[in-house]
Amino acid sequence: MKIAIPVIENNKEESRISEHFGRAPYFAFVELKDDKTHTFEIEENPFEDHSLGDIPRYLHDKNVDLIVVRNIGKKALNFFEEYNIKVIRGVEGTLKEIIQMAKSNELKDQDYTEDSKCCHE
Repeated sequence: MKIAIPVIENNKEESRISEHFGRAPYFAFVELKDDKTHTFEIEENPFEDHSLGDIPRYLHDKNVDLIVVRNIGKKALNFFEEYNIKVIRGVEGTLKEIIQMAKSNELKDQDYTEDSKCCHE
């Protein structure tokens, strides 16, 4: 499974999740294998200044299965749904903590869309 996590820094597994996925300066891409091992890489967000749908399309092109976010707007959620990318909202922590939650099946979606106002809404 390939997981995308927007992060605010490139500090390896200590990178912290970004408050808003679209404005994150980096994305961590985690490849979680069936044997619960993982690899990851952190890349600069090529769409920090983005138009509606740019980031969901980018993540789809990178074969992402799941995006883990703090907050996300409803329009972005619709794009991810169209691309068949699962979204887990309301997550906090470092990349290391989030990977551990994913390995333990502890990631739970929390509806934060009411509190989050995307720049496109």
